[in-house]
Order: sequence, then structure tokens, then C-alpha cells
Amino acid sequence: MKKELVFALKRPFENLNTFIIGLIISSIIISLSFVNKVSKNTYVIIIDALIIVFFDLILAGFNIENIHNVLKKKKLPRFDKIEKKLWYGIIQYFISIIYQIPGLTLLFIGIYLSSFNINQAMAFLISGLSLLIIVYFIQMSAIIEYSKKFKLKDAFKLEVFKKGYSKIFVSYVIVGAIISLFLMLALAFSIIGLFIIPWYIGIFQYTFLSLGYKKIKK
Repeated sequence: MKKELVFALKRPFENLNTFIIGLIISSIIISLSFVNKVSKNTYVIIIDALIIVFFDLILAGFNIENIHNVLKKKKLPRFDKIEKKLWYGIIQYFISIIYQIPGLTLLFIGIYLSSFNINQAMAFLISGLSLLIIVYFIQMSAIIEYSKKFKLKDAFKLEVFKKGYSKIFVSYVIVGAIISLFLMLALAFSIIGLFIIPWYIGIFQYTFLSLGYKKIKK
């Protein structure tokens, strides 16, 4: 695992131009998110939200391409063919939402019940959060499986569930989450670090998990 960890940590810097472009996009998203919180102008909020979604989908699509390249032993993707990245980003969110529906449903029920019965509300909220955590392993497995050939049906095949709960993949997800937390804490002490966090950690996590996924035997 040590070799994969080192590779994943270095991956974001494999192409300086790509890293800078991604950093700029990430900075735009963070800046506009702050503007949205302080702005009282409805039009500004809507326009900002649309721009944030647009750039967020591009970064999500970039991560899908990065997973594909890691699995195929290729270099870090470039920021070209934006229309493809947008499409891959939409697919990634679609896959994530499908797997999160049960957990999110329980959370919404819990929020609704909070006004009537706090005990029942807490039961639904805890169940919903627990389910989202449990499903996260399958969700990540599904995203990686889709990224292999960019076929949506691959994200919902039985193999996704088997690999998602394999000891190797679970260990990589847990280690990846712990390392990401340390990176967030380390970078959060500087303004530049706050802009780097989502961009850098996104590449690191997907690269690390993809390398772990490759080690799973069929």
C-alpha cells in the first residue's frame, strides 16, 4: 500500500499546467460559494450557483478520466474536451445519487419528524447517516467500475457490490479517508491551502482508491 500511497500523493503534480488550471477552477468554485453566502441579490445567487455547478461537473468529469487513466496506467488527464468532462461529471453525480437514495430518504423523513417526535426523528437520522456510510464503499466501487469503459450499466452490476466490500478496497477507502483528513488539517492553516484542498484531495483519493481497486482479484 505504501507504493500506491506515494504515487497518489504525487499524482496531482504530474502535470503542472493541469494542476494550475484545476486550482483556478477550484478557486472560482470556492470564491463564488462565499459570494453566494453573503449576497442578498437573487439573480447573483442564481448565476453564481449555475457557474458553480458547471465547474463542479467539469472537475467531477476530470476525476472520472483520471480514474480511467490510472486503471490504464496513463498520465494525468488534460483539461481538453470539456464537453466529455461535463458528461462524465453528470454521470458521476447520477451514480452517486442512485446509491444514496435510501440513506437520503431516511434523513429527509428524520428531518420531517423532528417537528413532531424527536425520538423517531433521531432514529431515522442515525439510520440514514449509517446507511450513507455503508453505501459509500459501493458508490465508490460503482464510480470506478463505470470509469473503466465509460459504460453506465457497469456501475450497477453485481461485481460492484462484491468489490466494494472486499477487504482490500475497504482498507484503501479507510486509509484514503484518514490521509485526506490529515491533508485537510495541514492545508487549512493557509489561505492558499483552502483553495488547494478540494482539488488536490480529489485527485489523491480517486487515484489511491483506483490503485487499490486494481489489486482486487475477480
